Amino acid sequence: MLTADQSVKTYTAYGDGVQMFDWIDGTIAPKDVPREAMFEGRAGTGKTRMIAEWLKVFLATYPEATVLVMRETRKSLNDSFLPIWEKEVWGENHPVITSGPRAAYRDSYEHPLLGGKLVLGGFDDPGKWYSSTWNAIYFCEMQQTWVDKWESLHRGLRGQGSPFRILLGDCNPADEWHWANQRANDGVLHRIVAQFTDNPMLFDHDKYNGLVESGMPADQAAVQSWREFGVEFLTRLRENTHGPLLESLFYGKWSSTHGRVWEPWDPHVHHIAATVEQDDGRYFVRCPAWDRNDPETGELIESRRELHKFFGAADIGMVDPGVAQVWALDADSRMYMVAEVYKTQHDHRQWADMWAELMDEFPIRFILTDHDLDYQSALNHKLRSHTKGRPIARGWSKTRGVTNEKAGIDEVRVLLKERPDGTRGMYLLKDCLRFGADEQLRAARLPWQTFMEIGAYIYPERVPGKILPHGGEVPDPRCIDHGCDTIRGAATWNREHSKITLARPRHFAPESLNAKLGLNDWFARQGIPVPGPTPRR
Repeated sequence: MLTADQSVKTYTAYGDGVQMFDWIDGTIAPKDVPREAMFEGRAGTGKTRMIAEWLKVFLATYPEATVLVMRETRKSLNDSFLPIWEKEVWGENHPVITSGPRAAYRDSYEHPLLGGKLVLGGFDDPGKWYSSTWNAIYFCEMQQTWVDKWESLHRGLRGQGSPFRILLGDCNPADEWHWANQRANDGVLHRIVAQFTDNPMLFDHDKYNGLVESGMPADQAAVQSWREFGVEFLTRLRENTHGPLLESLFYGKWSSTHGRVWEPWDPHVHHIAATVEQDDGRYFVRCPAWDRNDPETGELIESRRELHKFFGAADIGMVDPGVAQVWALDADSRMYMVAEVYKTQHDHRQWADMWAELMDEFPIRFILTDHDLDYQSALNHKLRSHTKGRPIARGWSKTRGVTNEKAGIDEVRVLLKERPDGTRGMYLLKDCLRFGADEQLRAARLPWQTFMEIGAYIYPERVPGKILPHGGEVPDPRCIDHGCDTIRGAATWNREHSKITLARPRHFAPESLNAKLGLNDWFARQGIPVPGPTPRR
């Protein structure tokens, strides 16, 4: 194993991260070293320690090199990277550490035993780093930053003190539509995956190798090689975390983000493979695998529900995406997003043209918009033939109350929750995108449909000593929320105005001839409970 200074304890790397050291020792040619890489994995897998050790070797191997280590703020390094760098990698009494001020007050590390120079920074002063040249940049906790910031760091990677330059980050998995995961899926960002067994504090590799050499099967040897601390840590992580946090920290899955605004959102439940059918002027939504189980077979019930009201909701945009959504309601005021347009670089007239096509497809009664009078005027003018001259655009306010809180957040949260009958109050249909995906957004690895936004629609991270607007109970303003804003408008209207007055169908008495002929089956298909036999008096 490469080491920077034999006077300090050596470090042995395990797992997928070993390849990082191959970039330095020549096993991998400089031309084959990735331009950017992400070291992802479960909590406690030793990602930060391995990267810190790699930086130590990198600077010792290339003493003319300069490395930038950063997070969103310089201060946040004090409780994450720096304790590992000073205490575990070097030791608190090593000259590299004692030759300068305490970690909280340091800007850099320079010492002959270190080799090159390591600089500390954050995006709270971004311009300071753009004009400097670097051989490597390490962004700690990259899931907390944004793709434009990440890409901006490439401009400084032009240092001549090493045969390759790299932008490196680490993270725990976040939302599956997070830019980092999508960037890795597209092959732009090189993915390195850490496992619990990579951390020697959790797993005893010497014991494991000895047991395997003695003839014990590898799986049995692995079970017996966990250290006591490792067993305690993994048990705590598995049994004391739940939901998205458990998926990310224990299973290492890219799933919905912790701290989501709409916590009940589950793409496997709310994002459904359903179709809208027209039958003799009536509209129905059919889902081949609904969210309720047959009490006898336990299988999902196929459902066909009639849709009684269609309306539109819009969020105008030009440089930022604009969104058009078509919503439908069933008899129980469940909301279904049956069509969506998600586009950049479209003006009011182009949006009005697309709305005209949507109105040819669905009987849309009105369109909710924000208070952009030009947009409303364009819609009313273009669609007057569909509405017989009646104005179709209706304004809605994105905020309410003296505190200007975002309207509709609680309404959406309630709709996403499970109802007593096992259904939810809001669904988004798959394959509902109209007019194709926005290629600029896809190329930039940004959301190009609303369902891609929801998992990453989060509250801001609480930082000790920092006062957040509205007590931190409003979504992070950095979130991409064009579709979410549109949903908020639709849900607000649904709560205030969606009382659908339909005569409740009457069931035929179970003993009647109509019931015996099977006419009650229609009620069962609609999800309406059929009463049992009338008790004898």
